[in-house]
Amino acid sequence: MASRLGEIPERTRELVELQRYLNACINETTPVLHRKIAIAARRVLFLLDCTVLPAEDLQLNTRVFQWPRDMASVFELAKTRTGHRRDQVRGNRSLYTQCYIFYRIQVQASRDLYEK
Repeated sequence: MASRLGEIPERTRELVELQRYLNACINETTPVLHRKIAIAARRVLFLLDCTVLPAEDLQLNTRVFQWPRDMASVFELAKTRTGHRRDQVRGNRSLYTQCYIFYRIQVQASRDLYEK
């Protein structure tokens, strides 16, 4: 998720797809993963009652439980990036529209001049 959300889209279609992906991650995928992490926590606690886990396993399990906090900052950063990129796209579209109108007026003025 983090690598895909770290992408900076170049095209409007890619920006829209990334925003949809971000919303799906936040609203659908993350809640499912939170439930799975809760189940994993119960299983790890059971294992800790029965045996001593190696340091590597403890560290790996710690990363799993820290994941939701880490992903919250990734989501916020992705929201900021996509919002900034969306503003840039809108600004470019506005500039394009202004240029189009300007040239259209110029062409119309030239036609009017030649028709006289």
